[in-house]
Amino acid sequence: MKRKLQVLLIIILLLSPTVPARAQSPVTAQVNRTSLSTDDTLELTIVVTGASLTVPRPTLPALTGFDVVGSSSSSQISIVNTKMTAQGVYRYQLRPTQTGKLVIEPVSVTIDGQTYQTQPITIQVSRGSGQPAPGQATPAPAPGNLSGRDFFVEAEVDNPTPYQGRQIIYTFRFYQAVNLLDSPRYDAPDFTGFWNQQEADQSQYQTEANGRTYRVTELHTLLFPTVAGEVTIEPAMLTIPNSIFQQGGKLQTEPVVVTVRPLPPNAPSGFNGAVGNFSLQARLKNAQGKVNEPLTLLVTLSGEGNITNLPDPVWPEPDGWRAFESKATTNTEFSGGILSGSREYERLLVPAYAGDFTIPAVSYTYFNPADEAYHTITTRPLTVSIAPAEDETPPPVILGNKETVRRLGSDIRHIKPVPPVLQAGRAPLTGRPLYRLVWGILPALAAFGAVWRRRQTYRQKNSAQTKKLQARKCALNALAAAEKRGQSACATAEQVLNTYLGDKFNRPVSGLTQTGLADFLAGQALPPELIARIQNILTESQTGRFSPAASRPEHGRHLLETLKALINDLEKES
Repeated sequence: MKRKLQVLLIIILLLSPTVPARAQSPVTAQVNRTSLSTDDTLELTIVVTGASLTVPRPTLPALTGFDVVGSSSSSQISIVNTKMTAQGVYRYQLRPTQTGKLVIEPVSVTIDGQTYQTQPITIQVSRGSGQPAPGQATPAPAPGNLSGRDFFVEAEVDNPTPYQGRQIIYTFRFYQAVNLLDSPRYDAPDFTGFWNQQEADQSQYQTEANGRTYRVTELHTLLFPTVAGEVTIEPAMLTIPNSIFQQGGKLQTEPVVVTVRPLPPNAPSGFNGAVGNFSLQARLKNAQGKVNEPLTLLVTLSGEGNITNLPDPVWPEPDGWRAFESKATTNTEFSGGILSGSREYERLLVPAYAGDFTIPAVSYTYFNPADEAYHTITTRPLTVSIAPAEDETPPPVILGNKETVRRLGSDIRHIKPVPPVLQAGRAPLTGRPLYRLVWGILPALAAFGAVWRRRQTYRQKNSAQTKKLQARKCALNALAAAEKRGQSACATAEQVLNTYLGDKFNRPVSGLTQTGLADFLAGQALPPELIARIQNILTESQTGRFSPAASRPEHGRHLLETLKALINDLEKES
């Protein structure tokens, strides 16, 4: 009877409909508190996860009852077993303007044509004392020419005389005395001569001028000068839309002039253009290993500066070991008016011999604008014990100091067989090799001409395929010629790589943006790690033209060798 019940239970389970597991949403939203006063600020964190190089920015709801007083974002790309995952983290500082029970409506994001939403979040707000929370930014004084205007815009930088590579903040302010039905459109300058991160932070507050209350919206953009000298930031533009109650128009700021100071001379030999304040740490995942089995070296570079575009450390190469570069994870955060973060490198080290070894220290040289001096930071050496491989054959044991060689013979005797028939006299003309050669030339020439004509016709009809097959050869020849003539490594690398990709995929790529190029290469079924390497070389080529370290011969050789390795790896994927 018990067995019959077990069989019946199994049948019921097999026939029951299967409930599919609910897929995890690629967008989540959470807050650091659910109860606060009007004196405090609330941090809203939105995380978007995707499978492409770039993840879409989330769409915020109306946020009724809150003012956005600050924002920051960071991104992270990881590759595990050739599967890439990208994650964008967006943080918003919200200050409540009402009391009671407030609701943050769902945040939405669209990925591959499908829209995802988070759950609504309820916040309880009580009345505060009216004093601003610690750390709140001080509103800027109202400009003198604001009188009588409904709308006004202005722009400035926090440091008009920075060092090359040092962070400055470009602030755009929009003053409005009347409300708008539709949001105005902000067109930022091109920021030529700067590496920039658009809209790193924004804030809102109110100010009084000539008896009128103005609502002020500030947009802050992080800038890192890439050239020395006087650089002009062109005017920013704000377009106010027309409505039945308000006539629209365009407002623009005055140009902003920045005098960029060059870095001091006599930089240390290891300096590659890093500007900021950094620290460096290194560790091994395992302190023990085996011959021909990889060990993972983790190196973390962290601090304040242009984390995204920092040059890589100069890696030491242990004697007898092989080293392979792996992924680098970048995290950035904008807080207190400063961009900071970290880059974590993973390097695979493969030992060839057993024994106790020391991984040499990793050094990094940077210029700190705070004390106007160059600094070199160094990690501590790491010790590791390597055991023999399990299948390693022990060396042969030699008994005695001499070998005995037994002589098999005293000489080599050449044996030449006697021909069975002895002939005298010369062979006839028709039997001589020259006669046959002459008569064979004409058919050979005719066959060669026919093959050559067919090959030329094929090349004309299949020019794209011909370019694809010769792309690597042409690229390497161009690199060799550029090195011989002493051309700029940065300009050469960018031009050769764009030409190679255009020939390889039969489409010009020089006019594509970084995102457009990544999407195009992903459509060609190119692995994500190769796409990331292509973008890294293009970024280093573009930014390196303005870096003092780019003029060093060793920097140029390293860039071109990296490009050659990339081209060889791309050929393996075709």
